[in-house]
Amino acid sequence: MNKQKKVLPFMLAAAVATTPFFAANSAYAVKNVEVDADDTDTGETTDYEITFELEEDLDEGDEIIITFDDEFEIDEDIDENDVEVENKEANKVKYDEDDNSITIEAPDDYDDGDEITVELKDVITNPDDDDTYKITVETENDDDDDYDKVGIGDDADDDDDEDFTVTTDNNYAGKQTSWLLEDLDLDDDLKKNEWLEVTFPDKDMLPGDIKNSYVKINGSSVKGVEISGSTVKLKVPTGADDDDEAEIEFKLAASVNNPTSKKDNYHVKVKWDGKTYTSADYEVVSNPDADEQPITLSSNKAGEKSGYTIEANFDDEQLKPYYQLTIEFPSSFDLPSSISTSYVKLNGTKAKSVKVDDNEITITASGSFYSDNDVKVEISSSAGIKNPSTAGQYSLDLSINDASITTDKFSITK
Repeated sequence: MNKQKKVLPFMLAAAVATTPFFAANSAYAVKNVEVDADDTDTGETTDYEITFELEEDLDEGDEIIITFDDEFEIDEDIDENDVEVENKEANKVKYDEDDNSITIEAPDDYDDGDEITVELKDVITNPDDDDTYKITVETENDDDDDYDKVGIGDDADDDDDEDFTVTTDNNYAGKQTSWLLEDLDLDDDLKKNEWLEVTFPDKDMLPGDIKNSYVKINGSSVKGVEISGSTVKLKVPTGADDDDEAEIEFKLAASVNNPTSKKDNYHVKVKWDGKTYTSADYEVVSNPDADEQPITLSSNKAGEKSGYTIEANFDDEQLKPYYQLTIEFPSSFDLPSSISTSYVKLNGTKAKSVKVDDNEITITASGSFYSDNDVKVEISSSAGIKNPSTAGQYSLDLSINDASITTDKFSITK
């Protein structure tokens, strides 16, 4: 009988101490991979845009590996000039002929939940045969990967990958809307108290929390809601138990916004019992009210204290929890040295802090504020701001980060 050798404790400790420790940086994971080819004709060399979401932090210099089905041809001379990560040139690029893969060194640090876009410029040649092909994304030391499929040739117009439809009550960029995901046939029946996942295109579309009553599956309110990044986990209600179809409704009060950028091929994904279902394309368009910045005063009289209600739209920029919004008044307005947070609201939520500096007011959004590019600012007349003593036409300037808008003009009268 063979005897096992014993490892003495001090020898084991020494072995651990002298062995490089890589585990802490392992197991980066990605999800929600989406592939978009500029040209889907067979045999064409074209640009590819590959988008995915990180489930762990990714540091500068860490590797992103993109693997194409063998039928694709990758330019063996591909280099850093051909690849961008989040509009920034990759640190280093390497082609592996055996795996038909591209390894890309990240040019920057990225956080868990970030959506990353990789652009491959004119270095991928499509397969010669009409079919649907797979493109896989993983990261350095990954214990998981994710993929998307792209139709080439006649298969580019194949709707087989569209598992359900998305209907919203408006499709304006950044606007809050209701959502209806329907016509979803499931391979496996729903089971009460199990979790179903809905993944939206961007984590900034989602609020910090959603009440159970604001979401329904097959007409019944869900039994639980959890939010992580761009994914909403829903606990299946008793009323949907054993159903082989799913209709998922997010009410307007759930505060799920449209993406802030216009695009005609957004997708929502639903994951149930290990299988992921992808929606048909849905389009987001520019907000037609984005150029209107109305302002209402409680008093338009010169020299009087007034309240101000501003309905600002910052287009692609969102005000988020703990972000600051700055309002600049013309120098002829009389501002107090300080303003209580009790007198200032952002989208109905009391401000976290308010600071006054000469003719500027800086308002910090509270932690319970829901991210939005439409911001209603309400400043009570009790704040003590006085209108100019001179009648005329005035406007206010508002800014969030680098985004600035100017309100519509308003009149001060004698």
